Amino acid sequence: MASAMRGHWRECKRSRSSSRAGSGRTCPTGFALAGGISYDARITRFCSFSPEFFYTWHQVPNATAYADDVSSVYGLRLSLTWYLH
Repeated sequence: MASAMRGHWRECKRSRSSSRAGSGRTCPTGFALAGGISYDARITRFCSFSPEFFYTWHQVPNATAYADDVSSVYGLRLSLTWYLH
């Protein structure tokens, strides 16, 4: 079964790199959602500290005989933002 899946994705990659338009091959794509909330706290005139809470959800399609997988990630990002003007 795993070799059939690898063959499916190999065919999918081959069709993406093909330059022929309308070859009739399609690759499965999944639905994705992403969101977050952040705040820019100015440290200096040109710099800010930006914490962000985020969440990402992504559906990963499988072959027809298998249920789709779901990947979800959540966490906290801490960014240091520089302003050029």
